[in-house]
Amino acid sequence: WRAGFFAALAVFYGILFLLVCRTGFYDIAGAHNDRVFSADDVYFVTSFFSQTMDTSARIIKHPLLILFGCAFTRMEHLILGTISMEHHYMLIVMMQIGVGWLCVVVLNRILEEQYKLDTRHALLLCAIFGLSFSTLFYIYVGESYIYSALILLLTFYFARRQNLPVTVILGVLAAGVTIT
Repeated sequence: WRAGFFAALAVFYGILFLLVCRTGFYDIAGAHNDRVFSADDVYFVTSFFSQTMDTSARIIKHPLLILFGCAFTRMEHLILGTISMEHHYMLIVMMQIGVGWLCVVVLNRILEEQYKLDTRHALLLCAIFGLSFSTLFYIYVGESYIYSALILLLTFYFARRQNLPVTVILGVLAAGVTIT
C-alpha cells in the first residue's frame, strides 16, 4: 500500500505540474512580485535562484537558501547552458515537487514509527497533508516554505529519535533557510 500511495502521489504531482506548465504561469517576463497570495515568487526565482549572489537585506532572513539557490543556478547553467527564465522556474518547481514529496515520506515515517499508526491511517493523514491547498501551493509556486516544511519535519523526526547532532544541524538549516 505504501509504495502504491507514494507512486500515485508522485504521478499526481507530475500531472499537476504539466497542467500548471500549460497555463503559462511560469513565464514571469514582465511579472511583478507578490503575484499570488503575497508569494514573492518572481523575486524568489530571479534573485534567490540567480547566478549572482543576492546581497539585499533578504540575505539576513534566508542566507543558506540564497547560497543554495545561487549554487543550484550556477550548476544549472553549467549543465544546461543559458535557458529561459520560464524553464529556470520550471526546474525550481520540479525540485520543489521532490521536496514536497519527501515531506510526505518523512511525515509517514513519523506517523508510523513514532506514533505507531497503522499504515492505512498514516497514509490517510499523509494524503490530507500532501493534497492540502497550502502544500500544493508551496510546491508549485516559488517560495521558501516547502523547504522549511521538510527541514522542520526532519527536525521533529530526529529530535524524537534523540539524535542531537543531526537535530542541531537541522536547526541551523531551519534558521538559514528562513528566519521568518
